[in-house]
Amino acid sequence: MNTFDFSRRSFDLLAPIYQEPRPGYPKEAYDCVQPVKSFSGKSHILKISSGTGIATKEIADRWHPLITALKPGMNLRDAANLYLAGYKNISMLGTSFEAYEGPDKKFDGIFSATAFHWIDPAVKYRKSFQLLADDGLLVVYWNYYGIQKGELGEEIERLSMEFGMRGNATSVRKAKIKERKEEIEKSGIFHSIRQGLYRRNFQYPAPKYLELLMTFSDLSLLPGIDTYRQKVGKLIETLGNGSIRLEVITEVEIAEKKGKNNRCRPIDIGCTDTKS
Repeated sequence: MNTFDFSRRSFDLLAPIYQEPRPGYPKEAYDCVQPVKSFSGKSHILKISSGTGIATKEIADRWHPLITALKPGMNLRDAANLYLAGYKNISMLGTSFEAYEGPDKKFDGIFSATAFHWIDPAVKYRKSFQLLADDGLLVVYWNYYGIQKGELGEEIERLSMEFGMRGNATSVRKAKIKERKEEIEKSGIFHSIRQGLYRRNFQYPAPKYLELLMTFSDLSLLPGIDTYRQKVGKLIETLGNGSIRLEVITEVEIAEKKGKNNRCRPIDIGCTDTKS
């Protein structure tokens, strides 16, 4: 079965603009993992959906592990190979997680940055369980983007609703964070042991922000997206003096296998440094 649907392909079609406007992930996202399991140059990590290689590079620079990175989209894979040129510890495979058969040896960690939600829940947890060593970690994380409060944010939200998009970004973000954490427990085979929430602020000039909008699959496929972007650009010029301030919250969820005599004992939520 071909699981690489059109909304996923939209990312691949936008490979030339995907990397520049995306801010990557804070080092605290990886600091959150460190107390639970210490990876090293001997560790073998599976990176699901490597995109243009942003998070893959962050993992490589942090622990220098052996990384198997999966990316079915040819354009994004080519961009990632270029971005990661010189990293001898990274193997890039042109396949999806669903189609990947895996090596004989189990992985010490499986990482997925802003991609795990694309995979069928019936597949992603079962397969992660099969591919992970008994003391391995499943680490999934996402960036959530929001416009800081004020007249500009209110006008863009109103415009977005006119184009049929969901309303209040804060409530949508809270719902997603709750849903994604609960999904791990509902899998029945993984236990959530740590969560991190990290807030960062970025000032985007109008052209860069309009480029960022095109890296979100739901927006890139939106009927009338060109008109929407033009109107957003005008609002930024008139109400924001040409730039817009974004709040980016990174959610990190760390999970281990259930029913195993793991080295990693369950711990309280210890990473959270911001309200969602």
